[in-house]
Amino acid sequence: MNQIKSEKKSYKILDKKTEKNIKKIAKNFCLIKNSAKVFNILLAYHEKKLQKKRYDYIIRDTYFKKRKLILIFNSWRNVANSAIKIRIKTKYSKYYNENYTEIKKKSNNEISRLQSILEKLQLDIQSEITQRDSLSKMYDISINKGVDVFIKETNNIIEFDASSKIDNYFLLFIIALI
Repeated sequence: MNQIKSEKKSYKILDKKTEKNIKKIAKNFCLIKNSAKVFNILLAYHEKKLQKKRYDYIIRDTYFKKRKLILIFNSWRNVANSAIKIRIKTKYSKYYNENYTEIKKKSNNEISRLQSILEKLQLDIQSEITQRDSLSKMYDISINKGVDVFIKETNNIIEFDASSKIDNYFLLFIIALI
C-alpha cells in the first residue's frame, strides 16, 4: 500500500509538470496558426491518458481494499464456523449418549414383545398343522370304513339276489362312483 501511495504522489508530480509544459507549448503553438490543431490533439491525448491513470488507480485501490475485506471476512467466517461445528458436535454427542440408552431399551422391549408374539403364532400354526393332519387321517379312516361297509352290504345284496340285472347295474354304477 505504501508503494502504491508513493507511486500516486510521483504520478501527481509528473502530471503537474506535464500540464505546465503543455500549457507553455500551447501558448507558443497558439502563435503558430497551423500548429493549433496538433496541439489540441496532443492535449486531448494527454487528458485521456490522465483519465485512464486515475481510473486504473481507483480500480487498483478499490480492488486491494475489497480483497483485504474479503480475506478478513473469510477468515472470520471460517473461525466462527469451526467454533459452531465444534459446539454442534458436542451437543450432538451429549444428546446421542443421553438418548441412546432410552432408545435401546425401548427397541429391546419392542423386539422381545414381537418375538413372544411370533413364538405364540408359531405354536398356534404347529398345533393347527397337527390337528389338520389328524383330521385328514380321521377322514381317510372314516371313508375307508364307509367303503368297506358299503362293499360288504353290496356283497350281501349280490349274494341275496344275483339274478336281478337292475341290481347289478346299480351296483356297478355305485362302484364306479367310488
